[in-house]
Amino acid sequence: MGYRLRLLGASPSLARQAGIVQSRFIVTTLCAGGAAAGIAGWLQAAGVDHRLYASIADPIGYTGLFAALMGRLNAFGVLLASFFFAALLRGGDSLQIGADVSPEIIGVLIGLLMLTMAIIEARVRRAEAVL
Repeated sequence: MGYRLRLLGASPSLARQAGIVQSRFIVTTLCAGGAAAGIAGWLQAAGVDHRLYASIADPIGYTGLFAALMGRLNAFGVLLASFFFAALLRGGDSLQIGADVSPEIIGVLIGLLMLTMAIIEARVRRAEAVL
């Protein structure tokens, strides 16, 4: 499945020639991702918190998106970025309690990090376009 996904992302016409039905594969991938997210949410609510809060998924969706972008959509890079964001968010909670730091500073830090990543990505793409 990973090979097909990479092939479809790299060249839809080549994937079509290889017999991959683009619409069916996209729907399958979206369903698998949704199922994984549902299982993760269930594990969070049932295994960690033992309660269902209305705001249980506030930071999770955006953090996952940021981790995917920071990992440059590479499986190993996303894994490293996820650990980085987990340490940043949990460390931010500790800073708030231990050092009396405002919790919004972590959001500002993540925003600056994403802005920096976007600027670097734009410069890399511009440099590749010139070559």
